[in-house]
Parts: sequence; C-alpha cells; structure tokens
Amino acid sequence: MRKGEKTMNHEIVTMYEQKMKQQLMISVGTSKSMSLKEITRELIEENCEQYLNINYAYLNVKHEIIGSY
Repeated sequence: MRKGEKTMNHEIVTMYEQKMKQQLMISVGTSKSMSLKEITRELIEENCEQYLNINYAYLNVKHEIIGSY
C-alpha cells in the first residue's frame, strides 16, 4: 500500500456496523431519536480517519434495513 492510500478493513467495518445498529436500537427506545445518517455523521466526526470504513458500514446497515443501497 502506498503512503496516504485509504483501504477498507472488514473487521473495522463490522465494528462500525454493530455500533450503528446499537445506537439505532437505543435511539428507538428514547425520546431523542437519531437517524442512521446522524449516527454516521457523529461517528465520522469522532473518527475522521476512518471515514471510508464508516461510510461502507453505513451502506451495509442501510441495505440491511431497507434493502437497497
């Protein structure tokens, strides 16, 4: 891999998928609901160097929930 090249890591993507799903479930049970996009935005703000993995996790979770990319 060249310096500065971004790649996705399956384990990291899976970790972010689980975080997103967990946040969605918590959100459903509270008065302050959050959308998947809001959760994704927060994760990217907190972990900007992982934006590629987080975006890929977002697409996977979205596909799992609504069935389309």
